[in-house]
Amino acid sequence: NATHYRDIDLARQHGLTKFCILPNGASQERFSVAVDPLFRERHAIAQDSFLFLTVGSFTGLKGHAELVRAFGQMRIPTGRHATLLLNGNVVQRLDSGVPALARKFVRIVRSRGLAYALKQVWDKVIRNKASPHHQATRINESCTDRCVIVSDFARPELTQAFMAADLFVFASNIEHSPLVLFESAAAGTPFLTVSVGNSAEIAEWTGAGVVCPSSVDSKGYTRVSDEVLADAMSGLMVQKDLLARLGKAGRLTWAEKFTWEKIAIQYEQLFKRLVQLTVESKKR
Repeated sequence: NATHYRDIDLARQHGLTKFCILPNGASQERFSVAVDPLFRERHAIAQDSFLFLTVGSFTGLKGHAELVRAFGQMRIPTGRHATLLLNGNVVQRLDSGVPALARKFVRIVRSRGLAYALKQVWDKVIRNKASPHHQATRINESCTDRCVIVSDFARPELTQAFMAADLFVFASNIEHSPLVLFESAAAGTPFLTVSVGNSAEIAEWTGAGVVCPSSVDSKGYTRVSDEVLADAMSGLMVQKDLLARLGKAGRLTWAEKFTWEKIAIQYEQLFKRLVQLTVESKKR
C-alpha cells in the first residue's frame, strides 16, 4: 500500500523486485451521501465553532493524548471557539486480573522501555491523569474558548462527523497506510497528520493534507511535540482559503483514484496478469 515503508523497504533490502503497490482508499457508497445539516445541533456543537476531528480506537497508540494536550495549548483567536471531537471505541480488556496486567507491563517494557512503562503505571494507575478522557474533562471545566467531545459514533454518524469537521487531525504513533486519511479526503475535509506510516505520501497523492513535523523514536514509534502540533493546528485554523482548497482537491482526487471500486479494478487486473503469466509459464 505504500511506496516506502517497513514491509516494502525490507523486501527491497533482500533483493525482491516483483511487487506491486496498490493504495488504500475509501468507500464511494459511504461518502456519497448528503451532508446532514443537523449533525452539529445533535451534538451541541456551535455552527461557528472550528471543529477538529480525530478517529481511532483508544488503544494508547492513536495519538489521542498528544492531540488533547496540543488542543489545550493551542492559540485560539480572540472571539473564536474550537471543538475537538475524539471518536473511537474503548478497547475492552479480556482479562483485567494480575497475570494479564503483568503480561501487559512486560510487553510495554519490551516495546517502549522500562522508564516509559513505569511512567504509564504512575500516570494511569496511581494518578489517573494520563488518559485523554481525563484531559478532556480538565479542558472542559477550565476553558471557555474550547471544548472536547469524546464519542463512539455508529458508521453513518461517523461519516457525517467527517463531513462536518473543518480539519481532521492525526497524531497516531504507529500505522501502515491509515484509512482515515483517505476517508477525510473522501469527505472533502482537509487533514493535518504527523509523518506516520505513509501518511506523507497520502497527503501528496490526495492533495488534501499538511504534514506536521515529527520524529521516530528508537522503538519505531512516531512522536510529535505538543507545542509543534498545537502551532500547526492554530496556524491552519485561520487559513480558511487553504483549507477549502485542500478539501476540494482531496474530494476530487479521491473520486478519480481512491474509491474502493477503482482500487478493486486494479486488484482484478493484477490477478489477471498473474494468471496469464502462470499460463504462459506452463506453456513454455
